[in-house]
Amino acid sequence: MMKRKEGSYLTAGTIGRFVFTALMVAAYLVTYAVFAKNSQYADQYCEVTKSIAMILSGAMSYVSFTVAELSVFLLVTVALLYLAFAIYKMCATKEILSRLLRMCSTLLAVGSTLFLLFFVLYGANYFCSPLSERMGLEIGETDNSHLISLTELMRDRANAYAEIVPRDQNGNCEFGNFAGMASLISLGYEALAQEYSFLSSTYAPVKSISTWKVLASFGITGMYVPFTGECIVVPDSPDQSIIFTMAHETAHRLAIAPESEANFVAFLACRANTDRRVVYSGYFMAYIYCLNALYAVDADSARTIQSGVNDSLAWDIAQHNESVRKYDGVLSKIGTQINDSYLKGYGQSAGTDSYGLMVDLLLAEYADEL
Repeated sequence: MMKRKEGSYLTAGTIGRFVFTALMVAAYLVTYAVFAKNSQYADQYCEVTKSIAMILSGAMSYVSFTVAELSVFLLVTVALLYLAFAIYKMCATKEILSRLLRMCSTLLAVGSTLFLLFFVLYGANYFCSPLSERMGLEIGETDNSHLISLTELMRDRANAYAEIVPRDQNGNCEFGNFAGMASLISLGYEALAQEYSFLSSTYAPVKSISTWKVLASFGITGMYVPFTGECIVVPDSPDQSIIFTMAHETAHRLAIAPESEANFVAFLACRANTDRRVVYSGYFMAYIYCLNALYAVDADSARTIQSGVNDSLAWDIAQHNESVRKYDGVLSKIGTQINDSYLKGYGQSAGTDSYGLMVDLLLAEYADEL
């Protein structure tokens, strides 16, 4: 048992943990700076993160439950037990300050380790070369006429697919259960990888979690957990949008970190799919993003285009909007602010608005048709 010197509140163990934390923070800052200034390093390293993700997701696919969720439960349980024990020892020994410093040093050591590990497993992918360069797309200035044409194109294709996807007697999209929809995502990515080799991988299905209501209350519809390689999607979204979310989180596991790029890759994967339900989800969400972008610059044109949706698409949009509004509240605003800060911290200056920047990539993709 380590003892502190007379008059000191720090043991050698406490000092060691503070030093360890400082080293972890320093390592994070150095690696962050290196990758942020050298996209070629990030391009090379992303293959490492993708390989690790393939191994982890492959291993996790052998269990039906979400290992990330179980890990959080265990981590919280251990943290609470440790906190309770630390408080007990403070009261029993009256060594409040020394025990408090010991507890803080432990929490900081664990937290800094997880922080650095997150960057090593995923965070560096934010600094890869732009997806447009890797796909040979030219991003130009947004032209209102082109945006109008693109929005009309997405509407027309969404209209067409809205009429042929399966629906229940109430008119709601009926695409099957969660596992069935998740199994469809790989079909599009396998086809897409034939054109873009950096998207080739093994594609473990996304998973749901038992505590999805907690995520939904914070405005979260899905996430990728690099510590376990699992893609998690909240099962409460309508079928027409949940498939796109599944494809989006799968893109993150393929080392596509920026949200706009993950959205675009998700669209391409949905479009390349042979299942009409998946294709519809891609065009459905692309139309919504384009319409929102058009509303911001030309509301009259956006309203005119929106008036041209058929009854099926109009119903699906209303259902999607209701699903989004259902969890509006204080927690949702907090979740959005946290996500906004997180994205800006990794160089995404638009924060949560970056999701909609997929429209720039869509304009480049469909430049010859507009």
